[in-house]
Amino acid sequence: MWYGGFGQLEYSNDDLSVFVQGAVSNQSFQRIDNFIKDGTVVTAGTLHTKTGFEDIVGYNVKGGANYNINENHNVFANVGYYSKQPFFNAVFPNNQNLVNPYLTNEKIFGVEAGYGFRSSFFNANVNLYNTSWKDRFLRRSETVNGVRGYSNITGITEIHQGIEIDMNAKINEMFALTGMFSIGDWKYDGNAQGNLFNDNNEPMDTNGNTVAEPATSTLYLDKVKVGNYAQTTAAVGLDVTPFKNFKFNAQYRYADNLYANLNVLNFRTQEAADKGSLKLPSFGLVDLGASYMIPLNDKQSFTIRGNVYNLFDTYYIQESYTNIHQGDSNAAGTTYDGIDVANEVFYGFGTTWSASVSFNF
Repeated sequence: MWYGGFGQLEYSNDDLSVFVQGAVSNQSFQRIDNFIKDGTVVTAGTLHTKTGFEDIVGYNVKGGANYNINENHNVFANVGYYSKQPFFNAVFPNNQNLVNPYLTNEKIFGVEAGYGFRSSFFNANVNLYNTSWKDRFLRRSETVNGVRGYSNITGITEIHQGIEIDMNAKINEMFALTGMFSIGDWKYDGNAQGNLFNDNNEPMDTNGNTVAEPATSTLYLDKVKVGNYAQTTAAVGLDVTPFKNFKFNAQYRYADNLYANLNVLNFRTQEAADKGSLKLPSFGLVDLGASYMIPLNDKQSFTIRGNVYNLFDTYYIQESYTNIHQGDSNAAGTTYDGIDVANEVFYGFGTTWSASVSFNF
């Protein structure tokens, strides 16, 4: 159950606009598990088929301003703080009807500032940001010596900072260009804690053996790169309108500085932290799209659209669940595109397509 309130104040004139907003909410979590025999006693407490509601209050506050220097130039800045309620699997960890005794909100503090340029031919935005994300909870799928399970990781702090640029240029009535570039430096700050469970929700050790009590491991993460998101990205696109109501577009997307996911098994020593997250190979993809609008009258029309993604069927690693470096004791000694094949990776999609017909009124 979720209820809350939101409010915002704004002021603006021809040159300056200012806003401040805030929100508060209460989320109530309850877990029902009909596979539990009511009153079952376990080490951590007594389990019941249905729990009571666990109430967690969260809030956020944010303020910002934009100043138009003239008709072509503007600058902006904002700052915000967010006390975010955790997700359901953090409230009832390990798939049991017991509330997490160390439950806490995630704390996010962010600052950003930027510059914008506008003209009849060219538009661009530049944005600099710095965000601190504390007390994050993650649940990860894990396979330990062939035993499938999951891990709970608590006490994560991430620092995200970087710069983002986007732009577009209208060459003439037929051609337009788009582009973007971003470069970030996303790292963990300090260490975290993690433990392992099998698919039967039984604690297990780092060898995959079932144990009586969950063994909590310190994860040495300080200054390790955050994984799963490319920290350098770029794209360039061309929009072509050869005749009225028909548009064709092509885009090239590039991703680099992509790192493997965090997991419990790979960061239990300072030596592992010194090696850092496994860096995955960069990749580039080409997408195509086309649309045609069929007007019926001044207000109604049909639009037919088709898209092809990863046109050249590029083979690339999109994600890795492990951080096994060449030369590690558990490495296979064989590599693919510079990555040891002992790693568990997820490849990106090959060529895919979509088509749609929409009615606008």
